[in-house]
Parts: sequence; C-alpha cells; structure tokens
Amino acid sequence: PCIRSLGACAEIVIVDSGSTDATLEIVRSLTAEGFPIRLFERHWPGYSAQKQFALEQCTREWCLCIDADERLSDELVSVLPVYLAREDIAGWEVPRRNFIYDYGYAPDAVHEAALLRLTRSGKARYRLHQLVHEGMTVDGKVGRITKGNILHRRSLPIREQLEKEIHYASLKAEQLFRSGRKPRYVRLIFNPFVYFIRVYILNRFFLMGWAGFIRSGMLFVYDRPVRAAFWMENTLIFLDMIFVDAKGEVTSVHHRARPLDRTVIDGGPGVLAVLEINGGMAAPMGIVPGTVLRHPAFGADAAWPCEP
Repeated sequence: PCIRSLGACAEIVIVDSGSTDATLEIVRSLTAEGFPIRLFERHWPGYSAQKQFALEQCTREWCLCIDADERLSDELVSVLPVYLAREDIAGWEVPRRNFIYDYGYAPDAVHEAALLRLTRSGKARYRLHQLVHEGMTVDGKVGRITKGNILHRRSLPIREQLEKEIHYASLKAEQLFRSGRKPRYVRLIFNPFVYFIRVYILNRFFLMGWAGFIRSGMLFVYDRPVRAAFWMENTLIFLDMIFVDAKGEVTSVHHRARPLDRTVIDGGPGVLAVLEINGGMAAPMGIVPGTVLRHPAFGADAAWPCEP
C-alpha cells in the first residue's frame, strides 16, 4: 500500500538497510510493473542520517518522505498538485492519521499531529544530531495541508512493537542527555495524568469509545503471565489499576490507589497486562472482574480477539 499510494510521483527513492523480509522482492516486483523506483542499499547510519541520504538522492522539485508503514490517502493524492503550485512555500506539514487497534483510522474530528514531510528541493535538511523522532530545518516558509492525510498503520506483532518502543525510548533518553537535559521528578510524577487528559479529552480520543480510552491510558504488558504487584511511590495522583489475564479478561480492579503509598497492591497470579487510568474512573465505566478488553497484546486466543 505504501508504494502503490505514490503512483502519481515522478520518482520514488527507496533506501534499504539489510532488510531480511520480502521488502526487496516487493520493490523489484513493483519496479517491473513500471513504478519509477530508484533503490539504494546501504548500511544503517541512524534515522536522521539515513533520511538525509534519501533526501539528497531526490532529483525533483518537491520531496515527500514517508515510512514503509504509511501511505497517502486518496484525498491527499488529489489535492497535492494545488499545494505544490505555491511558490512562496518551502515545506508543508501533512496531517497523519494513526490506525487505532479495534477501531480503525482515527476520524477527522480527533486531533492528531501534522508532520513536516513535504519539502522543496534544496530548502530542507534533517537535524543529524537527533537520534530519533528526527526533525527538519527548512529555509523558508512552512505551511500546513488541510485536506487528506498520511495513513499510519503498524503491522508488527505486539512483542516486536514493545521492543521498538523501548529502543525509541533509549535513543530519546540518550538524545536528551547529550543535549544537557536532566530528568525531572515533576515530569515523572505528572506526565501520566497530563498525557491522559491531553490525548483522551483535548485530542478527542473519547470519540473512539473503548479503543480511544485504552489508547489514552497506560498499559503495562508482561512477556508472560505473572503475579503482578505495584505500589504508588513517586506518584502524586489517584489511580485505578486494572489487572488483566492472557485472554484479555479483567481478573481484579484496585480502585483509587493512594498517592505516595508504598503499600504493595497485589494483582494476583496469571496477569499479562495492567491498565492504569485516572482514579475513580473504573467504577462508572462498569469495569469489573470479568470485563473483557480488546488489544493485540492478548493474541489470537483472546476472549474478544482483535480483527485481523
């Protein structure tokens, strides 16, 4: 879907760094179909450096950067010529819609980020000091596209996705350390609560029901069922802790865990995941032992499996 959504492009630059799946076979097959692909195979120098290399290979006036797990919506493809005709713009931020497990792509009413992905040749460059979530510096005015989206859907198994998130977190921490930033306990304490309010309320993820609620909460997933135990040291807000087994069924709920309390909260044996939400929310939402949650972490044998 990624490459096929680029059918209107005059050239498609692909950079591969030793992929071991069917990527190269797919690329060569699409090249044989007539897609204007230029394939480069090289070592992995890091996210920013690799994208800068790809940017430097582009020969057309405009360069659009997307990842392999993204594609352009039909609406975006149809309106791009209008935006590219603007001579006063050096770069465009493009809205991106994430695929939410058990829901689909977030609706337009949900506020999601617009990313700088479309730049005029010779007017932009990646910030090579950034190890992850790489940004760009643009010489000139940056506008925002208001119609169409980049559609983002990850297809990794949950275990690989967790490993990827841990890797991203490590790179981000190293990046902040190099820049002289120090950890702050205030952020550690308040970030979970602020994140939930920002995503679920301000960004309107509540419009997606349970799927948006779980996306906005904090879900801890173990690599196998365990006897889970938590405490609330260094946490300044009340939390409800929802303990879930390998089939996605709630086994117990601890209501309004007290801030700064070191008392061990025993979730019992056979716990695969723990969902933390704002204190006092589980009861009015009807979350009790026996409630079933849907999430890819619970796999194909889940009591309420996600759609393939």
